[in-house]
Amino acid sequence: MLAAEGCRPLYVSGLLYRNRRDDFGAPLEVQLRSRWDGCIDFFTQAAMSACDESMALAAQQAALRDDRNRRVADRRPDSASRKLVAALIGTPVFIVNQVKRLLGVSFPAANNAVADFVSLGVLRGTARQHNRVFVAHEAIAVLDQAPEQDRRPSLKL
Repeated sequence: MLAAEGCRPLYVSGLLYRNRRDDFGAPLEVQLRSRWDGCIDFFTQAAMSACDESMALAAQQAALRDDRNRRVADRRPDSASRKLVAALIGTPVFIVNQVKRLLGVSFPAANNAVADFVSLGVLRGTARQHNRVFVAHEAIAVLDQAPEQDRRPSLKL
């Protein structure tokens, strides 16, 4: 529904999964007794919690971006390294050819930007040399962490 309206969707399945033992009561009440209150409350709180988690994730990603911008502040304003900062948020795993296409720069410029971030410790590359995969490990760690357990304690039914 949100995507159809042009809005970004909320990710609630993680929250539903974490509370899977507690959330069976509300749908059962709807099915057996047509009591919608508990189910509506649960999903409303799930949506609010998903918003909280999304906001926390966005804040962590913005902090990573700001840190990277500080690290490359001495580079030319139009350098591929400065452009790569924003791309790393949306594309934390890539090969140099993807950077070339994303930034609209030459392969050597893309390769130099990637090498710059490797030397800064922001990126790590795989051992292979051809089509080497690079990972923004800090960004992956942010995406991979478990959300704070139930930011909204009233979620339990």
